[in-house]
Amino acid sequence: MTFLQSNQEFISSLFRHNPAIPRLEPSEVTPAREEVFTQRGFSEAGIHPYLVKGLAEAGIERMTAVQVSEAEGKVRMTRVELAPP
Repeated sequence: MTFLQSNQEFISSLFRHNPAIPRLEPSEVTPAREEVFTQRGFSEAGIHPYLVKGLAEAGIERMTAVQVSEAEGKVRMTRVELAPP
């Protein structure tokens, strides 16, 4: 829980003898620019034709890189931009 006390931030804790929380300076981050969608379609993934049809009707025809990895049985680490810079 955070409180402001005489223009300083004070963090309340249920535990004693907490270590000091270091202040970290923001660093410059260069966002990665990657293609989200591949050229691979859902019909190539071996899923039911009704699902492929439903996705196409919703305007979703190409798989993402994560979906391709999953379809191939690969484990993939993914990074996501949580907020615009």
